[in-house]
Amino acid sequence: MFKSILQEILNRVNHSIGVLVLDSDGLIIDKFIREEEREIENLAVECINLIKETRLLTLNPQVGALEELILQSEKMRFILRALTPEHFLILLMKPEGLTGLARYQMAKSRFQLEKELR
Repeated sequence: MFKSILQEILNRVNHSIGVLVLDSDGLIIDKFIREEEREIENLAVECINLIKETRLLTLNPQVGALEELILQSEKMRFILRALTPEHFLILLMKPEGLTGLARYQMAKSRFQLEKELR
């Protein structure tokens, strides 16, 4: 469904590990993951719990809806981008990757992915 779009994101972002489209229940709608990194699906699904907790903060009208969330750990960076209120694009990358480039590629692909979800 989204493979070509996800593959393009992954190919354009150095040090990327995988990119997934998930719904708010953690169901993987589509993914493109480097062969050597198959186990990251579980990490991406766990990000949905983080999104659910963050949404509590965004219920405050002064804050607004969640658009993007970046989590940096010692060994990995997660960039989460809302596509719709119920669908998310998640890019996992190594810390040495360029966050700005990743965010740009995700934003550039957002409208195509939103269109496919409707």
